[in-house]
Amino acid sequence: MKDNSIPDSLHNSIKAFLSLLKTMYRSMPLLMIVFTFLIVYLATKLSSNATTMVAILSAVIVISSICIYVKSNNYGEAVLALSAGLFTVYTVEWTPSLFIGFIVVWILFTVTVFFINSVRIASKIESILLDAAISLGNREQTDKETKKQLEAISNSVKNSVLMPDERAEILRLFCFRKIDIDKMQTGLHWVNIYFGITKIPYMDLASFVSEVIKNTTLYAGITIDNVFDYIYVGMRNTPASPLEYIDIFKKTRHILASTKNTILYFQTLNDFFSSGQLINKVEEYVESIVVID
Repeated sequence: MKDNSIPDSLHNSIKAFLSLLKTMYRSMPLLMIVFTFLIVYLATKLSSNATTMVAILSAVIVISSICIYVKSNNYGEAVLALSAGLFTVYTVEWTPSLFIGFIVVWILFTVTVFFINSVRIASKIESILLDAAISLGNREQTDKETKKQLEAISNSVKNSVLMPDERAEILRLFCFRKIDIDKMQTGLHWVNIYFGITKIPYMDLASFVSEVIKNTTLYAGITIDNVFDYIYVGMRNTPASPLEYIDIFKKTRHILASTKNTILYFQTLNDFFSSGQLINKVEEYVESIVVID
């Protein structure tokens, strides 16, 4: 069979790039043009003073070196870039034409890298969500319609501490676990909250949230949001780390799946940590309190 992975990847990248351009045009038309002309104008004005030129160029080199360090976490590489850049700045006799040329080229390079990175991320997100839509196998709508629904769910999270590609990976996991698509927005919302307070790897939290959704029996007056809010309070108030909380949940989730006393189950988990018992006693402790139907 012919391998179409490279053409498909290129096609997705082009689609993502065009989508990015459309979004920027709709939200901020002429922004890039105005920004470029503004930088060139300021560079022209500032180039009349040699001291100002050197100061601006030094700041550019420092900012670039900081970006290198943040990206690579390699101090030696950042210092090498800083030293080479400052050596050039303080040894070259800068003229207005050289200064303007340097600034324009640096801006064009930075903008180009930004666009390439944006296209790469957008292409990755599109590929992840398409995989998710296909794996969900919704017979009532096409994969493209499902993908658009997943995109809307991802974009619905307010004040997200998760990156767009991370949210897409979480939704893909939900689809793999066959979580009802109507519950995915709630699940993603709580993964975002738990990640903000625990810093546990987001995929581990996504797995935890999906298990809670699948194993929880809701009854009158109790919603899945109530359950997750109860878990949130438990993580904050119990004398244990969030990781330990999730660990004892994994050991006892079969009890949750077998009972209608959802809140009592989580209350028992909270009480277990206060009881001072050993972790290997958690199943016995929970089973002695929670009624299994």
